[in-house]
Amino acid sequence: MSSLREFLVEKASFYRNPNIGVYIFANNEIAIVPPRTEEDLKNLIRSVLGIK
Repeated sequence: MSSLREFLVEKASFYRNPNIGVYIFANNEIAIVPPRTEEDLKNLIRSVLGIK
């Protein structure tokens, strides 16, 4: 029995560099992102994760 899950993937750049990976803690309500994260990226993270 196979259990497939669908994940949304978006391209983004952090500090204007698309080659940097970012660790983010998130639950069903919040996501904690690094300091000085640009508002565009915060909005993208909110959209992808479905949080406020």
